[in-house]
Amino acid sequence: MKVGNPETSNFFTPDFASSVRFVFFMILCIVLMFLDTQTERLATTKSFLSNMLSPIIFAANIPNQLGSAVSFQFQNREDYQSRIDELERENFLMRSRVQRLTALEAENSRLRTLMQSSADVVQNVIIAEIISVNFDPYRHQITLNRGSKDGVYPGQSLLADDGIVGQVEKTFRNYSIAVLITDPSHTVPVQVNRSGLRALLKGKGKFKTLDLDTVPNYEDIKVGDLLVTSGLGGRFPRGYPVATVLSVDFNPASPFARITAKPTTLLDRMREVLLVVDEQDKELGSSLIGPFKTP
Repeated sequence: MKVGNPETSNFFTPDFASSVRFVFFMILCIVLMFLDTQTERLATTKSFLSNMLSPIIFAANIPNQLGSAVSFQFQNREDYQSRIDELERENFLMRSRVQRLTALEAENSRLRTLMQSSADVVQNVIIAEIISVNFDPYRHQITLNRGSKDGVYPGQSLLADDGIVGQVEKTFRNYSIAVLITDPSHTVPVQVNRSGLRALLKGKGKFKTLDLDTVPNYEDIKVGDLLVTSGLGGRFPRGYPVATVLSVDFNPASPFARITAKPTTLLDRMREVLLVVDEQDKELGSSLIGPFKTP
């Protein structure tokens, strides 16, 4: 049996050797740190080691640089997207404002045209806005934002910048209802501007066509003739455009010609109208509707 000194046998154990190496390298580090701070003997060695380790340091720093670049790109993209969204909102607001300005400009143009037309009317006028339209094909009526408190009365005539529109049928305090010349129950006394021929222009329930009744076959009337108000009955101002002749059909079998006309005013696109104020008509009121409104 082999017997040895326990203390001597533990001297070369792995734990002891590790401790010795740790102490050795610690002393070496202290010596090198002292030499580095107090002398310049290690400058060349430090430079050499730094150059040798720079690729390793660069390679080790690549993931960090990539992460920073990717994070920067994502942050920039979010900033750019936020800016794009903000610019799109501003662009949308600007487009809506431009559309509003365009609508206001068109409205001002229409009002200026109406005011210019009102200068040709001897009587006073009231500008009214159309607030609703009756879509019944056989009842062409509109509702105006002017009523009896504004001086509107039954039988009052309606004008546009390019011709006759119709006349007021009913009035209320804050609004009124008017019938258009295209209403099947409405008739306007007109005169052919070229020849002076008088006739009655009747609505037929269509915004773009009217019928010219009771014109004998032998009368002088042609396609394109302008029909103006004759002033008979005092309902509409004399000489205002109403329609132009679209077609003339002289039928030998009938004593009267079949004539259609087109209103000079785009009745289905109006926004504002002129209400002609005539004090004499105002006193008579609704009794003036009858002669030019057929049942």
